[in-house]
Amino acid sequence: MESPDRALRAVAVVRAPGGESRIEIRRHDAVILAKSYTSPDGQHGYVLEHAQWTADSQFFVFSMSSSGGHQPWRFPVFVYSRRHNALAPLDQRTGPITAPDFQLGAANVITVSVQSKGEVSKKVRMKLATLFSVKP
Repeated sequence: MESPDRALRAVAVVRAPGGESRIEIRRHDAVILAKSYTSPDGQHGYVLEHAQWTADSQFFVFSMSSSGGHQPWRFPVFVYSRRHNALAPLDQRTGPITAPDFQLGAANVITVSVQSKGEVSKKVRMKLATLFSVKP
């Protein structure tokens, strides 16, 4: 999936049989960041569900699901920052994300569905840049 400014490309390398994924961010033909979500048995990794670049090409966001059916209610979401050339897990800030789809809005704000034990599902909004800000 090419970034809107066409400078970067996000690629999901799918591993059979479970469909587990390795995510790569590429500039031209060079891999500038790669993260594997595969497992040796094809049952304990993650499968790509939904992926999208922000309109300004500064962030690439993707959700995953368990390849082995573990925690079928949970969909970890990861965010790639072009500025930092790094990945960050969104659910460490929001709590458990319960739907694979997310919405990206103006000012690089993401909206996801989260649910804690015993609570009703709710929508959470967050600026993507805050995932990469340094805590005092």
